[in-house]
Amino acid sequence: MAVDVRTKAAGETSGEARAPSLWQRASSCLGDIDDPVGRRYAAWFNGAVLLAAAAMIGWALLRRQGVDRSLVPLLALAPVVPAAAAAWAYLRLLGRLDELQRRIHLQALGVAFGGTVLLTLAYGQLEREGIVPHMNWAFVWPVTSFIWAAGLWLANRRYA
Repeated sequence: MAVDVRTKAAGETSGEARAPSLWQRASSCLGDIDDPVGRRYAAWFNGAVLLAAAAMIGWALLRRQGVDRSLVPLLALAPVVPAAAAAWAYLRLLGRLDELQRRIHLQALGVAFGGTVLLTLAYGQLEREGIVPHMNWAFVWPVTSFIWAAGLWLANRRYA
């Protein structure tokens, strides 16, 4: 069952409504980001993801320069802390969403899980046969994130 979220344009007097913008659709599937609490979760999530990416890039650059072996475990695990903060922020946001928004996110996560399973299975099989190069498992989560974003977009379109 599709929900009609069309809105009237400002000053529009006729009974016709126009479709919401892409920004309105994206905002509605992420929760009410216009309220301070929603913005805070979005800021925590986005900041943590950027920090995790920066830690991964920084570690890759430091490895090339040679690092004291005693620091290797600490530096290698540095992206885990901001990634955990991103997961915490997302779980907190899920707790604030209404039932429709939770359903949209559940569908998006299902798409991300299924897509990641298929991609990693296919890549693993091709890697085992020597057709593709070895891949660092740390790159699975960005791929999962892109698939999740696509699933979120698709699920949101269903209810828009």
